[in-house]
Amino acid sequence: MQAQEEKLTLAAQRLQAKVDSFRTRKETIRANYTAAEAQTRITEAVTGIGEEMGDVGLAMQRAQDKTEQMQARAGALDELIASGALQEATI
Repeated sequence: MQAQEEKLTLAAQRLQAKVDSFRTRKETIRANYTAAEAQTRITEAVTGIGEEMGDVGLAMQRAQDKTEQMQARAGALDELIASGALQEATI
């Protein structure tokens, strides 16, 4: 009985050590992430790149939206021609 109690105590100590190690590792990762995030925001603010990247992203989205609208329009016109609702203009 004493031997089993010692084994359980030792196992509990090992488990607690692993839990403590995990917590320390988790907090270290969290701190590193927070520091990297802060450094990125500072660099973006100092260089103005954050705003520029946002502008570039919006411009790309507008271009993509326009392209998709034009493709949809062309497809609709092709369907109208194929159905006979519109006739192709020949010059």
